[in-house]
Formats: sequence, C-alpha cells, structure tokens
Amino acid sequence: MALLHVDKPCVTRQDEFEPNDSEASAKPIDLRAPPKPAPAGPGAQPSPPQGPQDVYHWRQSLMSCPDDVDVFSIAVKPGDRLTATLKATSDLGRLTLSLKKQDGTVLVPPGKEAITTFNFVADKEENLLLRIDNMDGEELTYDDGIELMNYDNLYPMLKNIFN
Repeated sequence: MALLHVDKPCVTRQDEFEPNDSEASAKPIDLRAPPKPAPAGPGAQPSPPQGPQDVYHWRQSLMSCPDDVDVFSIAVKPGDRLTATLKATSDLGRLTLSLKKQDGTVLVPPGKEAITTFNFVADKEENLLLRIDNMDGEELTYDDGIELMNYDNLYPMLKNIFN
C-alpha cells in the first residue's frame, strides 16, 4: 500500500505579511518599535523601560511561493545604516533583494545573480522599499534579517571616547 501526501497550494500557506506583493501593499517594518515584553510570571518584576538604542534588529522566517514577490517598507533617518540579509532555508531556489526609494529611485538594483545582502546609509528621513523576488519560481522558506544602526545615538558616544 502506498501513501500519498499532498500539500495545500502554496498560496494558502503564505506568511502573515501577505498580501505584500506590490509597492502599494508593502508591509511596514518598524525597526524602532520596542520589542514586546515577555509575559511575566507570578511575582516577577516588570522590565525597566528601554532607552534609545544604537542598533535595531528584525528577523523573520517567511515563505516565498512561485512567482511571489514580497515588499516591505522601512522608515530610515539621516545617517541610519540599513543592512539586509536574506538566506533561503534550502538549495531548491534563489531569492534576491533590491531596494528603492518611494519616488522610484533604485538604490540596490535587482541583478541576474542573487543579491542576498547589502548595506545602505540613508541621507534623509524617508521610507524605503525592500523587495524580495523569487528568481527560480520554487516554493521555499527563507530568513529575512534586517539591522538598522542609528548613528545619532552612537556618534556622541564615539566622540566622547576619541576626544
């Protein structure tokens, strides 16, 4: 006797950010939002409020279906250094990153080869559009990591160290 296992269509198993398949439906990633506190157990002391941070991190495991595009909006301020890293969880397909301003100016163009990491330093306050394309049309999961380094908080500390 043979058993047959059939997965539901990819589109019915997509991640929580869908639909985000265009610039108009780009999902915002708020890197400066404080992390949600873990539920406190009985008798636990509440965590103290966090002050300004120098580095903000965001990481999610997401899913890409064939012909799927994921678009995220990221707010930056002048001097912010944005680093994005993309890692497919299997070797079945390739994904690529690109970045542009909302006015259409391309900052990191999509390439014929997969672009899986980049760094960008913002020159003004604006929302940037991070796009992830499925190059091979394979169904796969991936980890998307974004780091935002805020030089406004870091610069005074460095100035004090070196002066």
